[in-house]
Amino acid sequence: MTKEVVDGIALAVLFAVRPFIPDGRYGPFDFFAPRSLWTAMIVVSAVGFVGYFLRKYVGAHRGRVLAASFGSLVSTTAVTAALAAEVRTSPDRQRDCWYAATLANVIQLPRMLIVLGAIYPTMAQAFAIPVLFGTVGGLVLTYRLRHRGPSVQTDELTSQTRPLNLRSALAFAAYLAAVNFAGSALTNEYGTSAIYVTSFFGAVLDVDSITISVTDLVERSMVSHDVARLSLVLAIAANAIVKIGLSGINGTSAFMKNMALSFLVILGSMAVGLIVMAI
Repeated sequence: MTKEVVDGIALAVLFAVRPFIPDGRYGPFDFFAPRSLWTAMIVVSAVGFVGYFLRKYVGAHRGRVLAASFGSLVSTTAVTAALAAEVRTSPDRQRDCWYAATLANVIQLPRMLIVLGAIYPTMAQAFAIPVLFGTVGGLVLTYRLRHRGPSVQTDELTSQTRPLNLRSALAFAAYLAAVNFAGSALTNEYGTSAIYVTSFFGAVLDVDSITISVTDLVERSMVSHDVARLSLVLAIAANAIVKIGLSGINGTSAFMKNMALSFLVILGSMAVGLIVMAI
């Protein structure tokens, strides 16, 4: 059997097992939710699986924007790092890679809002305005970049050779469980101020886990909407710092400056949204 068939069977097994996973909460502070973690693992696996075939059949020539956009559903950090590496080997493609990386990171914002809406609609409403401002600001920048340089015929995610990456899915679930525990424990011990530190450092590698974790705390009335909203902004800022660093380490100093500008526009627009809400 081909690797596509084997991985397809593995993904089907993940779906089939889900109804048998316990649906309660366990452990200290009720941080461990097996079915929720299993669902998160399925989502990561399924997105990677579909992304593999998208890259395979659409191709690098026509699939640059699709690959970057779809890759943002898996990991905007991975997309940014891959594009930075491409810039290092092909400096002439810097503007197009800057455009693709910025677009991927803009898509992250409405994706967060969709996750929030699916889990806790009230929290999504509380975070909608800064997300809207950040998305609009980022899209304006990507529009300008898109019309100031030629397209590049490259696929950002060629390093992923298998349709299914269970190791990444398991790591995501484990990281989510750890963040849930840290957030619950610190909030229980020190109050709502601890969630800011947890959000900032917890989102260094991943924002989605913080999104789900903070929303879970709101749902259990452990923190307020205002605290959760600021926590998510801090999480996005921390993740942006990591991506800027990766842009320089994997790419070039010029690309790092470009990505710093992109995140300055996105985060600055979100800050304007927060100010509007405060007014």
